[in-house]
Amino acid sequence: MNEMILENYRINGQTLAILPAYHIGYQSVVLEGSKTIYVKMKPMKLIESACISGGADYNGRRRAVMCQLDIRRKVPIPINREKDIYVFPTHSPKQYDCHWLFYSQIFCITPHPDNPHNSQITFINERRLELDIAPWLLVKQMYKTGYVKTKFGLELTNLHNSKEML
Repeated sequence: MNEMILENYRINGQTLAILPAYHIGYQSVVLEGSKTIYVKMKPMKLIESACISGGADYNGRRRAVMCQLDIRRKVPIPINREKDIYVFPTHSPKQYDCHWLFYSQIFCITPHPDNPHNSQITFINERRLELDIAPWLLVKQMYKTGYVKTKFGLELTNLHNSKEML
């Protein structure tokens, strides 16, 4: 095996997606730029760790989105608002098949050319990912995440503007 396996991974502005791994040696496959990184931690642990690094825990961020925007299922997570890192799950995060996609890295979501019931995600760097999920479901998640980004981004902008006025 010619792969590098890491104990941990720090989500950053180049992270495209975190996928569950079906491998004995690692639990996550991280797509970052043109690289594929194999990580021993589960995808959910990587998301939780990134939330803490961004200033609050995963459950707090999830509850804030749920309360303020009335989103109950497959809740998008503002991992780090200052760095514009928002992520959304493809399934319930409790399901093993849940993939995490990073909103600002997605260029478009289209039906897969060979199977229109599956999705082809094209990232802004032109890298592609094929998923066995209906394209309309992923587009719906994109809209929800855009709503979260707009709402929470406006709060951040207002906070910065009020500090400048002081």
